[in-house]
Amino acid sequence: MPSCTFDLVSLLKPFTADAIMNGVATLVGAFLGAMLAFLFQVLVHRRQERKLALMSAHRMLFCLLQQMNTIMLVQKDFIAPHLNDPVRFISIPAMHDFDFEKNAFDFSTFGFMLETVESRLVMYDLYLAQDSYVEALRALNERSRLHREEVQPRLASSGIGNGSTVTHGDIKRARLEWHLLKPQPNDVIDEMG
Repeated sequence: MPSCTFDLVSLLKPFTADAIMNGVATLVGAFLGAMLAFLFQVLVHRRQERKLALMSAHRMLFCLLQQMNTIMLVQKDFIAPHLNDPVRFISIPAMHDFDFEKNAFDFSTFGFMLETVESRLVMYDLYLAQDSYVEALRALNERSRLHREEVQPRLASSGIGNGSTVTHGDIKRARLEWHLLKPQPNDVIDEMG
């Protein structure tokens, strides 16, 4: 009868101390290699994130400088020469329309600024600064539109050329002439009936 004996010694014979140590060393080496590769990948990823955050911060500073430059040029070139002029609203010429989006921040790239309270406050201040910039440009655009479409034609029709010095007397005379030429509500009723 065949014996079915289990021989533990013959089974464990290939597993010598050297073989076990070689296996453990291979396993530990593979683990350390994988861990170092993972840590290196994390380091590279953090460097890339830091580089992108730095580029976003530089773009933000550039946009902020462009916004300040635009406002300062408008102030210097258009507003400052007429600051003491009592009829500066008329004397300041119409400007070209400003593009709001040209120097605007892209807040979607500032995710890195949401990490701390201080950087969130800076981001909030930047948002308010940009909103003020956009509203200032909208006001300038609307003022220029009003000047081109309403003021300049009325001044021209009263004989005051664009860019010439305007006095209060000129305004009163132009207003009186325009008021006399403008049909009154009672005139419409008289014509109808």
